[in-house]
Amino acid sequence: MATTPTPPSEAPPTVVLAKRGDILLKLGDANLPKVSLLVSSGALSTVSPVFEDMFNARFKEGQSLSSAAPREIELPDDDPLCMTILCKIIHLQIDDIPRQLDVINLANFAVLCDKYACINAVRPWSRIWVLELLPATHIPGYDKLLMISYVMDLPDEFFKVTQSLIRNRTFCVDMEVAAHGHDFIPKSVFVRLQKAQVLYQNQVVDTLEPRFGSSNGLTSTCPESSTIVKDYFSKLKDRGLWPTKAMVLTQYRDQLKSMPSLVTSKCHCSLWAFCKTAPTLKDTILQRMNTIIDSTQGICLDCVYQDNGKEGLKCRIKHGKEPF
Repeated sequence: MATTPTPPSEAPPTVVLAKRGDILLKLGDANLPKVSLLVSSGALSTVSPVFEDMFNARFKEGQSLSSAAPREIELPDDDPLCMTILCKIIHLQIDDIPRQLDVINLANFAVLCDKYACINAVRPWSRIWVLELLPATHIPGYDKLLMISYVMDLPDEFFKVTQSLIRNRTFCVDMEVAAHGHDFIPKSVFVRLQKAQVLYQNQVVDTLEPRFGSSNGLTSTCPESSTIVKDYFSKLKDRGLWPTKAMVLTQYRDQLKSMPSLVTSKCHCSLWAFCKTAPTLKDTILQRMNTIIDSTQGICLDCVYQDNGKEGLKCRIKHGKEPF
């Protein structure tokens, strides 16, 4: 919900989320647009143990609550947009909840939901927002989806985010960007991501180096074969694939696709000789690359939880043995 700063003499706009609300949340500060939310203490307490404690009669905020005179509570540290969305979800005022959130606002929203311990109440919306951003691998701050899916306890999305980072990063994930100023993500996740990136990079690079030898029919008696080998590595060099260097996994494939196929002259070698099979070499390597890229695994969120001391958990997604 977009709002504009108001002069100090003017009351901030009030968004009514509960007609008989007994709490008026005052959001924003000198640096953020100010807005007030009329909400129900009962609704907030139902989904958030933090709000439940806050509105307990033992605390000032929870005493003498009445819809006739809603109690004002200042929350200057909470993002007005994210708190407004959160309260709308809690009060089932979902008609104007955005279908999309940019990655910065979504990261702020995840931090807010963790603060108020209300992850379960917003999980369906969190899944929608993460999945909308998942294909946009080149947007600034994309790595924050790692923290978001971790904090929001989204096992399927966490697997897909880590899978995407393995496929679309070259040996590194920006830890500072991903963390979004917080230390939610265990360092072991970054270690495993780097190991996985190195593993799959090496496998893809290995496909570019055909095993030239007697098993492929390459012999010194075939003058055509040595010419083909030179031509092959020359074409790789033209596409920036040789000498090998770190690239995004799909970039190897895209560059190889654009490489011309090998052409051979007539010779009298047997059909299984390398000089006879060279024209199909590019397609063979592409097939191997596709197999590796398609088989790239993400990281299981529940396995991460278990590695960091949460015992007795079962994996909520099916996955093979992680090779990293």
